Amino acid sequence: MTARTLIGIPPSLAARPVVDALTADGRFTVAVDVPARIAIRLRERELAAGILGLIDFARYGSEYQIVPGAGFSSSAGISAVSLHFGEGLQDIRSFTADPSSASEIVLARIILSESFDLRPTIVPATGPLPGLMARADAALLHGDDALAATAVHSNAIDLVEEWEELAGLPFVHGLWCAREDALTEEQWQAIRRAHESCTEFIDAAASEASRHAPLQQVGLDSIRAYLYGFSYVMDEESIDAVREFLSYAYYHGVLSDIPDLHFFGGESRPADTGEAPPLN
Repeated sequence: MTARTLIGIPPSLAARPVVDALTADGRFTVAVDVPARIAIRLRERELAAGILGLIDFARYGSEYQIVPGAGFSSSAGISAVSLHFGEGLQDIRSFTADPSSASEIVLARIILSESFDLRPTIVPATGPLPGLMARADAALLHGDDALAATAVHSNAIDLVEEWEELAGLPFVHGLWCAREDALTEEQWQAIRRAHESCTEFIDAAASEASRHAPLQQVGLDSIRAYLYGFSYVMDEESIDAVREFLSYAYYHGVLSDIPDLHFFGGESRPADTGEAPPLN
């Protein structure tokens, strides 16, 4: 029997259809792990490939190729990344955030600076929303936690919606990355095909999630709408969104440079050398 290739995917509901599609393919063993650990395991060659957030990708972008057509993104309206606050948005001087979620933290920094002229400090923390709100003026949530919070706390802004208003583009939550020699053409094509089939697995993933905490209180219809709000196929607009987000991260001092995008199959997208995004 041919050994299956070990690949890494974050433990979010949005990624569940990808896990199911790749498991059904049979070529891969899927390791579900937090984004920061996937980034480390990929650098250490423990994983052949993994889904990376944009900041984790950019920090080592010269080492990786991107699987074309495979990733996931969202637009406004599903609360995939949200900032919950107490008194008022303009009163935010600090917010809690899971330190393993680099891209979402940078998204929050960009939006708060660009759209609201706020530069709060970041308090590393995880846990239930009430405890997070007690430690800072606001709490940054994403994925399952953000979806679950919609049922209990409405005083929040949808950061993906704010990003779409700022940049006119969706927010890309993750890309498939691997070293050039880590995947065969058959393997990266299989990953791309799995993403093309993800919608076939959404209903089952939603039904399963609705039976368990923390999403049980959200309800099946809302969970299904959430999952159908994601795109699992990376198109030209999504690639433009990657470039735009990395440009903002660069001009906000998060990145020392903007990496070129190199794709399996030979396509390459150079770093943007045009004008900087407007800053406040």
